[in-house]
Amino acid sequence: MRLYLVCCGLLLTIGNAWAQYAVTVQIIDGKTKEPVIGAAVFLPATNRGGMTDAGGRVRLTDIPTGPQTLRISSLNYQTKEKLLTFPRPDSSRVEVIDVEPTSIGLQGVVVSATRTDSRIEDSPVRVEVLGLEEVEERTGMAPANISQMLAETPGV
Repeated sequence: MRLYLVCCGLLLTIGNAWAQYAVTVQIIDGKTKEPVIGAAVFLPATNRGGMTDAGGRVRLTDIPTGPQTLRISSLNYQTKEKLLTFPRPDSSRVEVIDVEPTSIGLQGVVVSATRTDSRIEDSPVRVEVLGLEEVEERTGMAPANISQMLAETPGV
């Protein structure tokens, strides 16, 4: 009888060790409380993860028992990690996690141009000039086919 109870106890313990859990996570903006679309939610220990939908939600499955770290990252938001322990007391509850927006400083773009006195004939690159008469002649044959005219022009 004692052996029977020990075997039953071992089977129950092994069943819990193999148990897999799931969690639904909603990622929201820490300031506006709006859902964050396209945030990556990742469990590094299991190599499982997903992307949030239009409601900021993602469901992760096959999570093993014990403490697991969720890593949340999204463009324009600070990466956040949150520790969750499985099994959850209320597995149907959606875990809401807020992430803080961050600003990315970009350097300015400077566009400059100069005017030169060089002539088209002096250019080292082949340049083809289409005169008004030539354009009218070619479009007169096939008015809607400007792409064909450009394809037949050398250097374009």
